[in-house]
Amino acid sequence: MKPKPFHLASLMLAILFLILSVGKSRAEMLPDAQVAMKKGVIAAKQQDYLLAIRYFQDARKIAPDAPEIYYNLGLAESKIPGRELRAICWFEAYLAATMNAPNAAAVKDQIDMLEVKSQSNISHLIQSVQDAAIEIPIETEGRTIPYTYKRNGGLSVVAQLWEATGDFSAAKKAIGLMPPTGYDVGVKESAEKNFAKEQMQPRPDFYNEYDKAKVRDFVGAQKSAYLVSIVKAQAKAGDITGALKTADLIPEDKASIEHGEKCEAQVAIAEAQVKAGDIAGAQKTLAAAQQNADSMTKDYHYYHSAERAIAGVQVKAGDIAGAQKTADFIQDPLYKSFVLEDIAHAQAKAGDIAGAQKTAGLVPEKDRIVRAVAAIAQGQAEAGDITGALKTADSIQDELFNGVALSSIAAVQAKAGDIVGGLKTAGSIQYAGCKSDALVAIAKAQAKAGDIVGALKTAGSIQDADRKSDALVAIAEAKMTARDIAGALNTLEAAQKAAVFISVDWVKARVGKEIAEAQAKAGDITSAQKTAYLIPVGNFADYRGDAQKVIAEVQAQAQIKAEVPANAANAPSEISHLATTSIPTTVDPVVSASEWIRMLEGNNSGHGELSDPVYLNFANYLKSIPSDGPGKYFKALSDAAFKMVDWQNDIDRMVKKQAMQRALLQAQP
Repeated sequence: MKPKPFHLASLMLAILFLILSVGKSRAEMLPDAQVAMKKGVIAAKQQDYLLAIRYFQDARKIAPDAPEIYYNLGLAESKIPGRELRAICWFEAYLAATMNAPNAAAVKDQIDMLEVKSQSNISHLIQSVQDAAIEIPIETEGRTIPYTYKRNGGLSVVAQLWEATGDFSAAKKAIGLMPPTGYDVGVKESAEKNFAKEQMQPRPDFYNEYDKAKVRDFVGAQKSAYLVSIVKAQAKAGDITGALKTADLIPEDKASIEHGEKCEAQVAIAEAQVKAGDIAGAQKTLAAAQQNADSMTKDYHYYHSAERAIAGVQVKAGDIAGAQKTADFIQDPLYKSFVLEDIAHAQAKAGDIAGAQKTAGLVPEKDRIVRAVAAIAQGQAEAGDITGALKTADSIQDELFNGVALSSIAAVQAKAGDIVGGLKTAGSIQYAGCKSDALVAIAKAQAKAGDIVGALKTAGSIQDADRKSDALVAIAEAKMTARDIAGALNTLEAAQKAAVFISVDWVKARVGKEIAEAQAKAGDITSAQKTAYLIPVGNFADYRGDAQKVIAEVQAQAQIKAEVPANAANAPSEISHLATTSIPTTVDPVVSASEWIRMLEGNNSGHGELSDPVYLNFANYLKSIPSDGPGKYFKALSDAAFKMVDWQNDIDRMVKKQAMQRALLQAQP
């Protein structure tokens, strides 16, 4: 008897899981992660995909950056109806983490199949929403149902849903179902007008950002961004001639000009020229950058950023007059204030206190004048005039900026080796946060100078948990430099204990990233991976991604030192144990693995998360919708449909970005 297709597919999936579980790899996962993966494979063989997902997630807690776990999660979620979008995200995370995956073509085929299935499910869902709308009574004036839609209002929502999927024919039919009578007859007229606009000018900027008629060509944008990155790398390496040639390749289309990409590249070159002592060359490059900045829209954010960057390099080059001239052209008061603060600091550092004070007086935002005065105090301290700097700081009545000035003075003192003076200055600071900043700077200076005992004592006096962690991480890094790895790991453990008391999520994420990176550099990859996994995602997924990238780099360096061959041509067909370090990449993907995982675990897009019940168990979610009245039922059903449509469109855009980046990478010489 021929087996049913479902059972055959399930058997094939179980076999695939088994193959993946026994494959050899060049970078084995940690034993605990391997055990969890093995249990997930067993659960998958028994077609208990929910249990398999649990085990794979357990493995991910131990090895959060292992792409084979993303792949297996994609396989498992793809077998659960309603989780197609989640499966796509896992598969794309896998492809983002392994740019040269030997099974990439098969994974892309699977993604295409899931996209079609998801689109089909959404179409059926919108049809159900439309059926529910038809059941809503036709309201007449004076008779309304609170908190519900009327029929025409409901059908208008249905038309919007069809339009969002690009099915204008279905949208037109939904509008045609609206009765021409009733209290909300105006809704039909409005819907017809909106539909006419949508047909004439669809919303590609919202639903398809790759439509060249509405937005910048994505390929062109990425080529420009890639060229700017190359320029910066060449300039940093000292290849000024090569950087200038690459900058000439940046297109001068309208979008590139508005975003100031060539200007950004030229500023980076000028900064490298200043660092190399080529002031004349820097001034010439800055003149070209200024010419490009002049072509930008003057009220554009990019323009102000470009002008500030130009002025910053002019200050570094000692061209105070040129920086002041640039500041004169900046209309935005905030950016003008930034530039004038930098100029005042440079003047004070050069000993021109009168000029610095005059510049501070030109700051347009009065509440920022004290910032400029604090910058003057820092400049005086850096010039060695501690007495003058303290006098300037004392003139600041604002407690916060008095603390900012004194903190910078204490840091300068500590860096110069005057720890006693720095501690004395820090002790005079009234603002708690600034006092902690000063103590962190002193502890770092002590650690760098080899005074670990003194640094630990200073760190112990810091009250703020996040700043104490910062100081302890710096001390741990100093211990690593001194080859005291055991001591470094102990200090990092203390940093973690301090970080537990951090209440602000973004600070916790930043500190977690620093600790994870330090642990990786100390050779404790296991702890580093665990620390990175504890970094909250959502808005802070980039911190986790940065930490995981450093961990991968450390692993790659260890692999190279061990002389393990990394020949992609000999890569095994099994994927489950491939680590990120075994896949050489030259350019980060536009959409990183951490961004895909953020889609799954935390997103502030306004339509919830893919971990919501509506995506985890869609069938049960629909059954839970209250049916006490057609209006309320329609409202709940249409809300679910909008979530699905919005997520489908978001993921579709990201998939296209990922595909475009792969094409660019393949086109690289």
